[in-house]
Amino acid sequence: MKINENIQYLEGRWSANSLIKHIELSDYKTLENAVESKGELLDQFEKNFGFSRTMENIDSNYAFNAGLYDALKEKLKNKEDE
Repeated sequence: MKINENIQYLEGRWSANSLIKHIELSDYKTLENAVESKGELLDQFEKNFGFSRTMENIDSNYAFNAGLYDALKEKLKNKEDE
């Protein structure tokens, strides 16, 4: 299964919408901090557990955070392009 078809990945992307709307009230405070933090978390998943986006059986926490990260990163890129 491709990661972008994984339900936890999609839930992560959906959750990012709410986080983006209220980012200043979150622990992250800024979109940039959220992207950096989630990127570091995914790096740790990959280094410590060998997870990847191409695994056949993707860990649910990894998939959720990958979806969240991708959506946050897209929003940041779009924000920078404006």
